[in-house]
Amino acid sequence: LVQRLAIATPFVAASGASVYGAFVGRHDLVLEEIAVRIPGLSPELDGYRVVQLSDLHFGLFTGDADARAMVALVRRARPDLVVITGDLVDNHLAHAPDVGRLVRALERLRARDGVVVIGGNHDYYAGIEGVLDAARRAGARTLRNEGVVIGGERGFALLGLDDHAGRRFGWGPAPDL
Repeated sequence: LVQRLAIATPFVAASGASVYGAFVGRHDLVLEEIAVRIPGLSPELDGYRVVQLSDLHFGLFTGDADARAMVALVRRARPDLVVITGDLVDNHLAHAPDVGRLVRALERLRARDGVVVIGGNHDYYAGIEGVLDAARRAGARTLRNEGVVIGGERGFALLGLDDHAGRRFGWGPAPDL
């Protein structure tokens, strides 16, 4: 009995975590403010607000209500820049509602310096070019192994690297800093 319990425990724990994530955790949006001090940064950027979003996973389990909640949370933060760091979609882009939800949500995000999207592994599984095209249609800037300077000469560099999944599955270059 002890041996069977020892074998079953990891499977039960993983299944429980998956069920929690699919039905509860995806609604557990958190706005966490973290002050980051960067020596030499232009005083003009003092108080600059970057909202970073990750793992949105628009797909079968993420609906318009989830998108509206995310947009409301971002607006409440009053960002200067929104950066989305991967896994915008969860399924193949053939699921048209997923792309529509994604585009509608990105179009509603507002920040003085715009929205920047960097793809993640699920975006490669779904088709990275289609995901990034959808983001660009919504007005976002996309970064693939490139960067942009925010705030001029004494600002900071925002770098977007390709995900390892792209190279591993032959869908794109390796991350190249």
